[in-house]
Amino acid sequence: MTYRYESILPAMIRGRLPANTWLRGDSTLLARPDGLRRRLADSVIRRAFQSLAGALFVGQYNHAYFRHHGIDDRHLLRSPPAVDPDHFCPAPEVREEAAAWRRRLKLERAEPLVLFVGKLQSIKRPLLVLSAFRRARLGRATLAFVGTG
Repeated sequence: MTYRYESILPAMIRGRLPANTWLRGDSTLLARPDGLRRRLADSVIRRAFQSLAGALFVGQYNHAYFRHHGIDDRHLLRSPPAVDPDHFCPAPEVREEAAAWRRRLKLERAEPLVLFVGKLQSIKRPLLVLSAFRRARLGRATLAFVGTG
């Protein structure tokens, strides 16, 4: 769970979470307010974190954030981002299939392809993607939409 949700933060501060509640977040100490606002935020977060059994951190800066707000190393577990980097280094047969699709679409190999994958419904905002793509002026890049209505 994340403590930014308004319904969770009061429960954390009042210590009304189940005893085995763990938090996973990716906050850091990098872009923080200065002065009184920072001290107030630190105080509120430190108080909220007291009700946790522990926290799952995603990297060194996130680890430092949890330590700064009072969570002991014994109660911190590494939880790296949930992206499998091997997935993005496809096997040779997958690369060949991708090359075949590029040939069918008449795209050069080095030409960037921006892909929208999702239902083509207004709630998924495909027109916003199109507008952003046009405004970005990415040269020879191609925008493709894949999905059903």
